[in-house]
Amino acid sequence: MHNDSTVNPVSQAQLLQLHGEDARDFASNQLASRVDQLQSEHWQWTAWLDAGGKVRFVGMIWFEGECLRIVLRGGSAHAVRQAMMPFVLRSKVIIESDDLAHLQPGSALPHGKLERDGNTIVFGFGDYSLILATRAAKASANEWQHCTQRAIAAGHPWLPGAVLD
Repeated sequence: MHNDSTVNPVSQAQLLQLHGEDARDFASNQLASRVDQLQSEHWQWTAWLDAGGKVRFVGMIWFEGECLRIVLRGGSAHAVRQAMMPFVLRSKVIIESDDLAHLQPGSALPHGKLERDGNTIVFGFGDYSLILATRAAKASANEWQHCTQRAIAAGHPWLPGAVLD
């Protein structure tokens, strides 16, 4: 029996949140993106590299009020949080991890556009989008296949789960 209603393996979202008086400065110093150029209602790609230039995570970053939020594109938010903690030093920043949200495929939305609708956030990738929601929704195998094909064609990265190992 075929069931085309499925939850994709990447559907569980891994989130990091940085907040506190020094959150923006901390992010600017630690991440490989221009956090200072991040606009309201937009997201951008970001990455965290070790001293040797190895990618520790890739993600989508946006502001929610004074909080910076990042959806990891692979890996464990808890492991990333633990790895980042030694760099906090005297900075007034709190790093939190969360794996309670879910991603699901959505319709076309301009790349970098971020839309909010209640408890959901929609990330635009051009000819598709990803919806971040607090509750898992079942997407058909065809919806995930379309989303995955578009992401691969555009070179949108997902890293393996054990990226910090």
